[in-house]
This record gives sequence, structure tokens and C-alpha cells, in this order.
Amino acid sequence: MTCIKKTAFILLLAFPAITFPTSLVYKFFVSEITRRYTSSTKSTSASQFSLLCFDMYASKYDSTKENAVGLLATYLYEYNQVYAQIDGAFGHVKSRYQCQEFSRTQTDDLLFSLGFSKAFSQKTAVTFSGILGFPTHRDTSLEGVQFGIAHSGVGFKIDAVRQCSPRKDQKLLLAGRYLRFLPSNITVTSGAASYKYELDIGSLFDLLVGYSFNFKRAGLELGYNPSFLVGGKLCPESASNEYIGYMRSTIYGAYYHVFSSGKHPKILTLVCTYGTEHKPKIYKRLITAWATWSIIF
Repeated sequence: MTCIKKTAFILLLAFPAITFPTSLVYKFFVSEITRRYTSSTKSTSASQFSLLCFDMYASKYDSTKENAVGLLATYLYEYNQVYAQIDGAFGHVKSRYQCQEFSRTQTDDLLFSLGFSKAFSQKTAVTFSGILGFPTHRDTSLEGVQFGIAHSGVGFKIDAVRQCSPRKDQKLLLAGRYLRFLPSNITVTSGAASYKYELDIGSLFDLLVGYSFNFKRAGLELGYNPSFLVGGKLCPESASNEYIGYMRSTIYGAYYHVFSSGKHPKILTLVCTYGTEHKPKIYKRLITAWATWSIIF
């Protein structure tokens, strides 16, 4: 094997460790329209705009540290029981391994969601959603940590809410999501030579179980989110595909407060998540914190 081919091979062996890069638009929660929807909802239309400030931190078992800070914007429009939503973000990402550092600023993927809600009883409502994600930059994860998935994605989500108390101040939240990411070309450069590969990071399965407590205009929410990325492969198979994918668990806690004074209600939300990776045990911990300011008009 030539020196150039050896170098390319080593880079590709390292690639699965950064196969699924940092993204915020794909963070998984029960949708806002599901939280608000009840069987008594009248025919109305409303818009909600949210601005989110976040800080994401990850540490790997090899002592690599990764961090991302930035902003996410969300616009949601609902009419009767139908809704449409768009999410976009940008962030400054950096990584540090021993004395080596790498950083850059990138946009996240654009995520579009379209769905409708249906009440099956006065206590239970379900929302069915279709999802489309589009990359805003090419896959640059071989150069270092990147922001966004950088692969087109298509899928669906089902989330539900169940009232669990007579006063309607406690809710059980359930959700499931499936996303299929489409293959994308990546390039490995070594000296004057370049090698092109097709990377398929596979399919993402998510589940979520949460419980919320309402206190007049405020509330608390706790939940658990297991996720599975499976079916990834690299063509041609110049490196092992064993670790293209993961199994992760995430727990989260959220506090929200509704400000109803004035013409347009406003919502402040504070969230913290803690995740760990069960397989292939590349990431030791993944921590995210953010604050969201939303206005309904």
C-alpha cells in the first residue's frame, strides 16, 4: 500500500468517530402544537416565532472536547389542526485534542415540518408530521468538527399528549420519529491526490417519554430520549463500517413560563439535556443547555 493510500485509509478509519456531527435542528421534542392542542380547540390560526440561544458540549473517551454555541430560529404557523414549521440555525463549533484545536462557524441544516393534530378523546391528542431536512453546506466532518448533518433527510414523527389529572395540570408526553438520511459524497485529500467516497449515515430512530407539571403560568417537564442511528455504510468499503452509527440515551429537564400580559403571549423556556453513548462508546457525555424566547401572534 502506497503512503498516500495509507494516509487516506487512516483518515477513513477515523471518520466513523465523527460520522454524526453536531446539530440543533434535529433535537427531538414533542411539538408545540401537540402541547397546546385539546379536543375543545376552535378553528383559529396563529403564528409562533422562537429564538433560541444554545451551548452544546461533548467529550469523547479519547479526551477530545467539542463545543458549539449559537442561535436557532423557528417559525410555526397553525390553522385549525394543521401546522407548518421551519427551523434554521448557525453556530460556532470547536474541538480540542491534546494541544490541537480546530474551530469554524457554519449554518445548520434547514428543517421543514408539516402535520396535523387529532383529538381521540378529551384527554388524548396526537400529531402526525412529515419531515424534510436540507443541508446548507457540504459534508466537511473529515476536516474537523462541523455544525449540521450535511445530508438531506426525510421522515415522519408521531407525538401524543395525555392528560393525567382532573385539573389538567399534568401531562404524559410520548413521541416517536424516523429519519432516513440520504447518501452524500465526501473527499479525502492527501498531498496531490484526492479520493472520493459515498457516505450513507443511515437511518435515525428516536423515542421520547416525558411528563410535565403545570403551575398556573409556569411548568416543569422531565423526559428520556433513546436514539439509534443504524444502517450506515461507506462506498467503496475502504474502511470498517462497524461504527457508522450509534446507540444513545438522553435525559432532559425543562422549565417554562408563560407571560400573557399584552396582546401577544410570550413564553420563556430553559432546557438542559445530558446524554451518553452506549455504542460504539466514542462520546462519553453530551450536554446541551439553551434558553428560548417565543411569541405567539
